[in-house]
Amino acid sequence: YLGLIAFTVCIFHLFSASRNREMHNHLSIKSFNLSKRFTTKTNETFSGFKEVHTNNTFLWELASASHWLDKIFRVRTKLFLNIELFQFINRVTNQFIPVICFAAGCILLVTDELSLGALVAIILAAKDLPTNWKDFFRHDSETQEARTAYEKLVGRFSSQENFQNSHKETTVNNLTGNLE
Repeated sequence: YLGLIAFTVCIFHLFSASRNREMHNHLSIKSFNLSKRFTTKTNETFSGFKEVHTNNTFLWELASASHWLDKIFRVRTKLFLNIELFQFINRVTNQFIPVICFAAGCILLVTDELSLGALVAIILAAKDLPTNWKDFFRHDSETQEARTAYEKLVGRFSSQENFQNSHKETTVNNLTGNLE
């Protein structure tokens, strides 16, 4: 029974960690893209500062920048809360398995269905379980980070190709007739 309980908790931990990792990667990419667009918008504003001054659109540009910063702040706040939630679930799960094994093992020990040596072996095995999970999650984290970096890189080049395709040179027909 103790192994079944530990296995169930480990499956829950694995599912929640993978789900949390997907959300983390999605928010990371979203934050990166928003920052990139904000940088582009800021560069356009600074390069056209004379037009902003001439047309007196300073307050409009300031409101636009505030809007972009608010978007970036909200995404990064979600990202931070996601990281904190994952760490909380990780810590609770790492402490939950030994506590359950100890509590259920003590009950089985009192009812004489489990020996003291078996209870000690189960608790020691449960204590070693988090180190194996840490190795697994480190590997999974590195894999997901590499995938996220690849997606960012592909997105960067695809946006440049779209920019180049939208600004292709057009052919102009030669003018005919007399110039006056």
